[in-house]
Amino acid sequence: MPGPPSYPSAPPGYPMPAYPSATHPMASGNALTDLAFGGMTPETARADGEEGPRLPIRQSRFQMFLLAGVSAVALAAAAIVVWYKVTHKGDTVPQDLVSRFKEVNLAFEPPPSPWTRDEETRGETLGSPYILVYKRDNPEAHMAFGAKDYDPRSPRESELQNGLTQALAKLLDMSTIKQSDPLEHTWMGHDVKGFTFRAQLKLGTAVQGEAYRFAYKGIGYWFLSWTGDNNIFEEMQPSFAEARRHCKLLDLRKDWKAKQSATVPFKGERLGYTILDAEGVWEEEKDESNLKYEGEAADKLLKIPPGKIKPGKKKDQLQDATLIVYVLPGTGDPITEARQFITDKRAKEVKTGGDYQIEFVEITGAPEGDPITNPVENPLPVLRLQSIVKGAKDQNRFHVISAAKIGDKIVVVHAYTSGERETLEALFIQIASSLH
Repeated sequence: MPGPPSYPSAPPGYPMPAYPSATHPMASGNALTDLAFGGMTPETARADGEEGPRLPIRQSRFQMFLLAGVSAVALAAAAIVVWYKVTHKGDTVPQDLVSRFKEVNLAFEPPPSPWTRDEETRGETLGSPYILVYKRDNPEAHMAFGAKDYDPRSPRESELQNGLTQALAKLLDMSTIKQSDPLEHTWMGHDVKGFTFRAQLKLGTAVQGEAYRFAYKGIGYWFLSWTGDNNIFEEMQPSFAEARRHCKLLDLRKDWKAKQSATVPFKGERLGYTILDAEGVWEEEKDESNLKYEGEAADKLLKIPPGKIKPGKKKDQLQDATLIVYVLPGTGDPITEARQFITDKRAKEVKTGGDYQIEFVEITGAPEGDPITNPVENPLPVLRLQSIVKGAKDQNRFHVISAAKIGDKIVVVHAYTSGERETLEALFIQIASSLH
């Protein structure tokens, strides 16, 4: 039987390889490594250029520490991500889906399809203060979101209301609008004022919609929606309400305080009285000749410049809004004295224009137009009169009068217009009743 294969023996003088024994320090290592390095140890290894086996390259301690550090950071980051997801389950709106308007303290989640942005209506039709408009088809519907910063003061009631009515005037034939009670009373956690409406668009289509507004920390917020009348509005109204629910106020204004009053005071020239313009629409007449024309008792003359208030049904009549303060001698009842003075003065003015008869009718019903918050705690009562000139309708006027005893004088405030009572009555009542 043939024996095992024979191998050539090493040449004379060539050292035999030394394999590690079971007790050798390297015996527990990888067998291939042991064979490759032939039992080499750090003590028996040779430097480069010397005869004999070389020391195997060992890993740097710095590399080991670096790898350990990177691993620790990765584990910590993963732990933070897990912690955030567990502790922030209430955040239902992903940040990449939210439009943030930091300058107006607002976060907004866009509505889902089929709603799309409508920049044409926002920019070319509505304009400021509306920052977002969305539309959809089948059925056709629109909704608009507005916001405006009035810092360093709070927005006035008239400015908030104008944010709705001026926008609607650009969309609707205002002679067809009919307002009803609002369906909602809060938005973003705040009480709102508003109304539902039915009207015709300027193109003639009948629509129904909602209008809301409120102010918070110097910023005004508005919402408008409109769609087809009756059943279409009822179908879309839940979508409008859902869109409002996806608006949220940020915390960027929690420490905000008004640095400027929204109320403009006008003080007497001859006597220490003050009247307050809560809406910032009145301006003092600078031409002294116009004040003198009103007579010796006239102490102050104010007017509302065109464009300062919302447009009415008869825009050309809004040019005439005048307020005169008179200082009169007298010891009688202030409002009685004031009525007599104003009616006598107006009757004399009419007589100079021709042989006309004038009649004064007292108005006792509820004021027309938008209610306005009065800045004084105890406003004075006012007298409202309609003067009717027979044969000269363009001379008819609406008057609001107040009076108070200040010192030994009677101060009379008289605001009047030949324009629309509905548009101006609340403004007249507010400033006349603020006399103090």
